[in-house]
Amino acid sequence: QPDDLRPLPLVEVQHELWPLVRGLNHFTERLRGQFERQAQFIADAAHELRTPLAALKARLELGLRSNDPQVWRTTLESSAQGTDRLTHLANQLLSLARVENGARAIAEGGAQLLDLSQLARELGMAMAPLAPKRGVWLRGEPTLLNELLSNLVDNALAHTPPGGNVILRVLTPAVLEVEDDGPGIPLHERDRVFERFYRRNQQVAGSGLGLAIVGEICRAHLAQITLHDGEQAGLKVRVSFIAG
Repeated sequence: QPDDLRPLPLVEVQHELWPLVRGLNHFTERLRGQFERQAQFIADAAHELRTPLAALKARLELGLRSNDPQVWRTTLESSAQGTDRLTHLANQLLSLARVENGARAIAEGGAQLLDLSQLARELGMAMAPLAPKRGVWLRGEPTLLNELLSNLVDNALAHTPPGGNVILRVLTPAVLEVEDDGPGIPLHERDRVFERFYRRNQQVAGSGLGLAIVGEICRAHLAQITLHDGEQAGLKVRVSFIAG
């Protein structure tokens, strides 16, 4: 049947056809895995979007019942904020789906030779050069590594108070560090922050997916991610790659 993705048996198959059958089985296994990941993504998205969408709809319905223009304005402002949070969450969920697909590509030999220093400089934009001109090279998937850098910096900025600092640093042989002046993370919580949808502070905007995405990208690149106290205060995230 078209939807039957079970592997074909090699029983009573001529030896000359074994490579073809094995090739078909490998393809159907990849296809089955893709369907499973899509199903998991849909389940995660439905679970996480259901509550904020219901809250947004209730807020709008409440505003429509009023005849006071000030209530309308307040409703629109709060709804706009809710929409921003939903947009951020949807983008994070899509990022997670891209990470999982990219990780599969890396596992199948799709990694490229990349300059980590160049990636860090591009994301830092106006920051001073972050690494020696000779570069720090590694093998990886550029879209995923940009996603990793973006999430680490975004997470650091979200937890850094006004007037604080976020430092993006590249070290040899292939180490990336992002350090901030925020409150840091207690030792007993440092493992949990890589779980999907885990949020330490409900008052801080976010979906709880940023560090989970970073963790998935690190696993795809066989990189080690560790959390440390910052040199002055806050948190230092260190990602150690396999040098290319």
